[in-house]
Amino acid sequence: MRRPHSIDTLIMKFHSRKPLIFWCRWNDGTLRIRGTDGDLLTGQIEFKYDKATVPFNYHPDTWILNVGRRMIQLDEMGVEQSDE
Repeated sequence: MRRPHSIDTLIMKFHSRKPLIFWCRWNDGTLRIRGTDGDLLTGQIEFKYDKATVPFNYHPDTWILNVGRRMIQLDEMGVEQSDE
């Protein structure tokens, strides 16, 4: 039998994925989560404006999003951070 998650665990999982969810919202993308590999979240993002589906990897501990060949550092609100 699978053990239920504590509310603290669920809150932490949501909080660490919040930047990804916001980034998708800002970019008109729909998440298709395929699974996890350790702490890495994997799946596809479908962009509404051109119907393109792109694979992604997301590191919830560092808020780094790899979309296709791009590596994007997000802040807590899902805004892309520049290297400047």
